[in-house]
Amino acid sequence: MINVVVRYPHPATLVYGLEIFAVGVCAVSGALAAARKKMDIFGLVVTAMVSAVGGGTVRDLLLDHRPVFWIADATFLWVSAGVALATAEYSRFRSVPTYSLTMADALGLALFTVSGAKVALQDGAPFLIAVLMATTTGVAGGAIRDVLCGEIPRIFRGEIYATVSLLGAAVFVAMQGMGVNTALSALVAVVIIVGLRVAAIHWNVRLQPHAMYQKAQ
Repeated sequence: MINVVVRYPHPATLVYGLEIFAVGVCAVSGALAAARKKMDIFGLVVTAMVSAVGGGTVRDLLLDHRPVFWIADATFLWVSAGVALATAEYSRFRSVPTYSLTMADALGLALFTVSGAKVALQDGAPFLIAVLMATTTGVAGGAIRDVLCGEIPRIFRGEIYATVSLLGAAVFVAMQGMGVNTALSALVAVVIIVGLRVAAIHWNVRLQPHAMYQKAQ
């Protein structure tokens, strides 16, 4: 017999607030990406919702949290769908600058990384597992979004993306291990992730292709 366990953040907790905000930000990112691909409104909303809840879903499945967070609390679905529609309506009347997608994606990456780390730590996960769960939460939604948009996920295209999530997660988990206040730990991690992600884009810093690729040319 399978033991079904229900674990999800209480609405009054920091983790819940982070995840609601992260879902909204990632829905904006997904909607903008879909709009750039000229998807219809259905495709736009689906892409935005998958982008918003994809990372947390993968995290919950790996940590054996059942039901996953958006089934336990449908607020996350309503928020992602509402934000997607609002973004679509806004883009009908005003063009959305490219940097808006960059900032939305960077902020969503940071917020989901922190919330993923906190959820894993609440489960008693050790340092390495907490960092991996944090990064999975941060990047999985964006990877699924890129696939839906017909692109190679940016985590495989040499962009400084998963690496900054790993770094931010490690800093957050380490600070929590030293007893630092959760809000301060989260703020430091978010600043690191967003700052490094935006800086890498601005100065076009990328990971170089593996040498095997060069030899194959």
